Amino acid sequence: IVVFSVGGLITISSRIVISSHVTIAGQTAPGQGITVYGNGISYSSASNTITRYIRFRMGTIGDSGKDAITIANGENMIFDHVSVSWGRDETFSINGDVSNITISDSIIAQGLQTHSCGGLIQTNGGVSIIRSLYIDNNTRNPKVKGVNEFVNNVDGTLNGWILAETTDNYSDVDFQVTKYNYPTVGSLLSPLDALERVIASAGASKLRDHVDLYLINTELGSLGKSGATISDPAVSPINGPGPIYGGTVPLDSDQDGIPDDYERAHDTNPSVNDSANIASNGYASVYLYQALFDSS
Repeated sequence: IVVFSVGGLITISSRIVISSHVTIAGQTAPGQGITVYGNGISYSSASNTITRYIRFRMGTIGDSGKDAITIANGENMIFDHVSVSWGRDETFSINGDVSNITISDSIIAQGLQTHSCGGLIQTNGGVSIIRSLYIDNNTRNPKVKGVNEFVNNVDGTLNGWILAETTDNYSDVDFQVTKYNYPTVGSLLSPLDALERVIASAGASKLRDHVDLYLINTELGSLGKSGATISDPAVSPINGPGPIYGGTVPLDSDQDGIPDDYERAHDTNPSVNDSANIASNGYASVYLYQALFDSS
C-alpha cells in the first residue's frame, strides 16, 4: 500500500511501471494531493491493483507515441477518482488480454494534438467506465472494440463522435439488452444527476488542482459553448501541471506511514514501525488508516 505524507508534483523522466498487488492511496496525501507529471504510467501486468485520488499528466516531456496510462495485459484493476491527461498517443488506453477493469469517477482529458485521443478500449475481458468525464479530446471518448460497460458518464467531446448507436461513430455498436454478469452500480442516475455528480466529484477531487478546475468550471461549465484541444499544456490557458500545494506533513515518529495521532487514537504504537501488523479484523493497520479517507 502506497500512502503519502505530503502532496506535491512528482516529475518523471522514465515511465513508471506499476507492479501487481499494489494499492496507491492518493487520498492520503494532504494539500492538493499528488500529480505525477512526465513520461506516463504502465499498468501492464499490474493485476489486483487499486489506484485512487491521483493525477497522471503526461505532456510534451513524455515520449512521442506513448499513452498517459496504458494497460496491455492484466486483470482486476480499479481506478477511482483518477485524473488523466495530456497523452501523446492515447490518454487512457486498454488493449489486449485485459479483464475486469473499473474506471469510476475519473477524468480523461486533453489528449495532445496532433492525435488528441481519449483512449482505445479493446478487450473482451470486461471494462466498466462509470460516472467519469471525457473532455477536450478530439476523438476516442472512448473508442471501444470489445466488452464495455458505460454508465452515467459525461462526454465533453469536440467533434461529435461519441459512443452511440450509429455507424457514423466508427462502426456498429452492439448494445446489450441484459446487463453483463458482473458487479455494477446499484442504480442509474438521471442525465442531469450524472452531470452534477461529475461536476462535484470526478477526478482527484479531494482538493482539485487548477487543471481540473479549469476543465470542470470553464470547459464543462460552458455546456458546449467553449472548448478546445491543446498541443502544449505548458502554455496558456493551462500553464503546466503545477503548482500543487503540499499541505501540512503529519508527525510520523516511526516512519511507518501512519501518523502518530492516528496511532494513539487506535491503540497502536507511534514509536514502533507496525503498519503491516494485522488487526483483529484481519486487515493491516496501514490499510485501515487509508480506509478512513474513503468518504466518496
